[in-house]
Amino acid sequence: MVSSSIRYLSLALLVGGTLGLASCGGGGGGGTTPNPGPLPSSTPSVSGSCQPPPAPGTGTAYALGAARTWCLSVATIGTSNVTYESVATTLLAQGTHLNVWIDNADQGQLTQTQWQQIATDFDAIYTADTTYFGNTTFPWLGSQQSQYTFSECDNNGSTLPASQYVNQPNFSSGNGNNGNGAQIDMVVTDKLGTGEGGYFNALDLVSNASARCTASYSNEAQVFFAEPPGSMPQSFYLNGDVLRTEAHEFQHMLHAINKTYAVFASTGVQVRDPSWIDEGFSMLAEDLAYPSSPGPSGDPIRYAFAYVNAPSNYSLTSFEGLDCAPTATSANCPMSIYNYTAGNYGAAYLFWRWVMDQKGAGALRQVIANSDAGPNNSGVNEVLAATGYSSFTQLFDDFEMAVAASQKYGPLGGSVYAYTAQSNQDAFDNSYGQYTIPSPCQQISPEPNVSCNLVNHTATFSFPGPQPPSSLSGGSLSATTGSQTLSLYAGSANFIPISGTTTGQDSFSAFDTSGSAGIVGGYAAQTAMVPVSECAPVSNKIGCTVTGNPMPTNVLFVAGMGNPPAGSGPGAATLAQYAITLAAQAGGTPPASITGPASIARLPQATGPRTVGDGFLRADRPAAVGHQALSRLFGRGVVHTTLLQGLRRR
Repeated sequence: MVSSSIRYLSLALLVGGTLGLASCGGGGGGGTTPNPGPLPSSTPSVSGSCQPPPAPGTGTAYALGAARTWCLSVATIGTSNVTYESVATTLLAQGTHLNVWIDNADQGQLTQTQWQQIATDFDAIYTADTTYFGNTTFPWLGSQQSQYTFSECDNNGSTLPASQYVNQPNFSSGNGNNGNGAQIDMVVTDKLGTGEGGYFNALDLVSNASARCTASYSNEAQVFFAEPPGSMPQSFYLNGDVLRTEAHEFQHMLHAINKTYAVFASTGVQVRDPSWIDEGFSMLAEDLAYPSSPGPSGDPIRYAFAYVNAPSNYSLTSFEGLDCAPTATSANCPMSIYNYTAGNYGAAYLFWRWVMDQKGAGALRQVIANSDAGPNNSGVNEVLAATGYSSFTQLFDDFEMAVAASQKYGPLGGSVYAYTAQSNQDAFDNSYGQYTIPSPCQQISPEPNVSCNLVNHTATFSFPGPQPPSSLSGGSLSATTGSQTLSLYAGSANFIPISGTTTGQDSFSAFDTSGSAGIVGGYAAQTAMVPVSECAPVSNKIGCTVTGNPMPTNVLFVAGMGNPPAGSGPGAATLAQYAITLAAQAGGTPPASITGPASIARLPQATGPRTVGDGFLRADRPAAVGHQALSRLFGRGVVHTTLLQGLRRR
């Protein structure tokens, strides 16, 4: 698992209204605890087999003690490969909104009372998630018949004639979970992929015949999967791990229902949100749905911590970053470009936490309802519409200013640069704050700025504020000895400590010496200066003059530029790199121009931390796995169902 007194210069790489855009992610699923995986190959390997799902129910809920065999997709972390297998389970617990099915081999890991606690606790999570992210009902067929459906295939993947089509699963109002009562299903099994904490598969919401067109299988149910406690302390599992899994995976289900399938069923438009939206929503779901006690949820805080500690390593929208190799087992490991890292989840959470605080829950619902994902399925257009911005460059700049200023430099509330922690628990609101979360710590001090209570199974994270890139020579930029040129990743934010300032007029500048991107930015300050101010970009540079009586700890300069990354294969660097020359000048105005190299090699740190406050390696299933399956599903053909009425067997 990746871990995830000074003036700062923040560089957020942006260009052309985009931010490191990539088309992978979203739609398919994702676990609650990320681990970096290499960029997915073009065609994942799908193997194994499952027995067909049972026929739809007749409207009666499952009874406790019921048996059902589920189709489990076991993902290989670090690849897009999936193996299918059947798992026999028993329904051991049931709440108003959740059935908890336990793998028959894992039933002894908790008592009956503890399994029931999981089902009961989900009721509050259900209410919160459906309030913010939509409901569970969407009709494929029946009295509210969809005009569109998918092609269907036999078990070998050969397309069936229309006369042999079957109904898609029915989750319409009054029919519940495909005729099996109002509860959705959670399957708990220790047969998930190594280190994987849980997943949701969007293909479980279509017929198995349609899933066979993609060489996959469907459970024809509203179901997500989770790990059992295993070696975790039971108190942490019940009060931390399983709660975040429920909130996270259920949001993925709601997102698939209300975005991918509902939009398709009503319009025929094929849209799947990219990972920075879907995974960001699931991280926010953990925050919003997590109960106030023991709260706050662990994932948002510890992955925000990973991002704040190395923001220059991660791109928000491409969901890629410089991180530890996913297969490494030592404390220090080789670094390369991977997606679905802890820092990516932290960046996405911080972005949507800020949007929620600034715009309210309505912005989330607008994103889900909007089918205009923008160029390359980037998500830009729908996010701009929901937030009221006309420029994504400006939106990202305001977000990074908020992360940088937080409560140390910016106002405590009432500002576009403020986090306000609107939810019912101590959500993130300060890049320099301290948070205590549930955690199965195994060491008292597992890493800098993290301390653990081994009795109460909690970890306290002391946020240091956004940290500078590791390639910055000497760890700061001097206002008296000249400039530095760094090669920085597209879509990343870089916070540069400034030394050698005066008590009068100083200036800070960033120049894109490669001439490939425009720059935006601003600064935040305390004491006699304006609290937060933005600076207008000029060509491929930005410069701000700060006048007042600043102390070295009281100014934060923010600048940004960037461009979309190029595609590449597993493990290869895909984030574009640009030569940025940074200059600070004591007692003067920004220079009109500066000369720097057109390119410079990126200098990643050779090794990196492996933990973020606990000793349990749990991984996230890359959403690209499900995204690719959905792409294959859409690619096999869309059928107008009005031509097929009366031809369905069930």
